[in-house]
Amino acid sequence: MDVYENYKDLLARDDIDAVVIATPDHWHAFIAIDACKAKKHIYLEKPLTFTIKEGQELVKAVRENNVILGVGSQQRSDPNFQHAVKMVQEGKIGKVEKVNAYVGPGPHPYDLPEEPVPADLNWKMWLGPLEYFHYNSRLNPPISLDPEQNESYWAEWRYNKGLGGGYTTDWGAHNFDIAQWGIGMDKSGPVEIIPAGYAGTEFLTFKYDNGVVVTNEPFDEGKNIGN
Repeated sequence: MDVYENYKDLLARDDIDAVVIATPDHWHAFIAIDACKAKKHIYLEKPLTFTIKEGQELVKAVRENNVILGVGSQQRSDPNFQHAVKMVQEGKIGKVEKVNAYVGPGPHPYDLPEEPVPADLNWKMWLGPLEYFHYNSRLNPPISLDPEQNESYWAEWRYNKGLGGGYTTDWGAHNFDIAQWGIGMDKSGPVEIIPAGYAGTEFLTFKYDNGVVVTNEPFDEGKNIGN
């Protein structure tokens, strides 16, 4: 198995037709756009990009270079979700007016203490396009191939401002997606997005042109994540 520190070395290979991008969110757009320019087809883990502008630029790169890009969301392939969506779209639960798709809170300020950067980690490369953040192992849990050892906790870059979008983009990419799919708005998307706290709005709210409202509102007292 060939291992590269710089992804551009892999993209330069003529014997590779497609790539899988499974980095932290802040690298998604940059690697994907470079992959488009290298004429590689792409499977990109959710969320598509870190910012809206990055998403717009990536869409342009895909179209200009005539490549195929698919965004990963395993819930779309799950028979349980497919069945639930089918039931909703066939009107089995009646007319849907509101969906509580609770995903949890957004990111919090980065307050993890600074730790020494491991000798085998290129922290500058890991940060890439981000502004500088000091290293903490909870952002990038160590793994080992010899002996094989997976990370001992879920990487927390996703929950810190400037590094990730919190649960809004982590679980939101799943649950908001399923809600939008269920109400038949995949080819449209929300026509209005209201942030929590704006003009008295308690929860992040999406409004669709078919009249359905989707919110990041808990649907039970336990605040379980889901729809």
